[in-house]
Amino acid sequence: MAHNQQPNNLFTILFSLLAVIAALLFFLYPDTNQAPPQPTQANKTPPTPSVRTLDKLGLKPLETNDSKPAEQLEVVVPEQQVFDVGQLLANTTSINNCAIEKDEDLYQQVMYMLEDTFTQHDYLYGKLKINDTLSVQVIYPIGFNDAFWALYKNRLLDVLKVYSQELSFSLIKPTEIVLFLLPERDEYIDLLEQISFDGQSSIGVYFPYTNLAFVNLITLEQSVETAVHESIHRLNQYFFGFTARVINEGLAEYFESSAIQNYTIANELNKFEQQDYVLEPHELFTAYPSWTPDDYAALYFSAKLLTHYLITQTPQEFTQLMIKEAEDKCSPLPLDQYSQQVESLIIEQKQSYIEWRGALTSTQL
Repeated sequence: MAHNQQPNNLFTILFSLLAVIAALLFFLYPDTNQAPPQPTQANKTPPTPSVRTLDKLGLKPLETNDSKPAEQLEVVVPEQQVFDVGQLLANTTSINNCAIEKDEDLYQQVMYMLEDTFTQHDYLYGKLKINDTLSVQVIYPIGFNDAFWALYKNRLLDVLKVYSQELSFSLIKPTEIVLFLLPERDEYIDLLEQISFDGQSSIGVYFPYTNLAFVNLITLEQSVETAVHESIHRLNQYFFGFTARVINEGLAEYFESSAIQNYTIANELNKFEQQDYVLEPHELFTAYPSWTPDDYAALYFSAKLLTHYLITQTPQEFTQLMIKEAEDKCSPLPLDQYSQQVESLIIEQKQSYIEWRGALTSTQL
């Protein structure tokens, strides 16, 4: 998750963490149709898996290697490695050294599941170096469009620049992302079901306890965008630890957009308001943590719009809030603390959030 973003066997981490997901979901993840715990001033809101939704995306076949991207980029491919499920995450420790108990039975079950998926469905395993401090362990299908790698790498590099330039957060020590790219919709859903997560409404998900992201490959552009989005959650996790979903998803949406050429928030706002509705900041925080698939479009875009305002209009104050969040990476700040500070920020600025949003809309008239 989050500015977003290691015991010794990484796979043991992954699966000790994934192992406990099935049990933890009943208590920690409101999006799995459980009655969500109500946050109070005394309790910190539990983290949730970060989901990229299927909303408004056509299920088109993934482009083949015969297709060429519009951008002419350097040829980049992962360095091939021997797939060893027991060593997949061997070079890191638990996420931000936050202690997670291990369920041995589920651990073994998940190990078998990933080993079987890899060996039975023609997957490759490799390592993609983004820069000196960031690399990506990738499991992906044979025959995958190689254009993906250059697009994905370049956008992640752009994202890292924006983190540094706009919020003054940079990677200091080597960090890894584990990315599982799945071309078949049914396989993506079935695999997530085996770890007790409903993937019907998603095309990507990042599990904050495991450093593992799953991406359903549909089109080339969608695949790149989704992989970047889930990778940003890992960066957020590195920089801040667990954060409120409003902030975590807002950051992922904002930084993902920052790496897209010719993107403007004003254009997206205008198009979005013609099809859907935008939640006010207090509505966003009130809606958390019970985000539901029917409301995903409005929730995600509203979080993105608010984050865009905070970063562009109140960069120093927002950075200080995230520095405060990063002091304890194993727990998010209480939701009411986020809400109070953010709402006071958007009122106190020379141009309030409402005025800023109105100005964006008027530029499109």
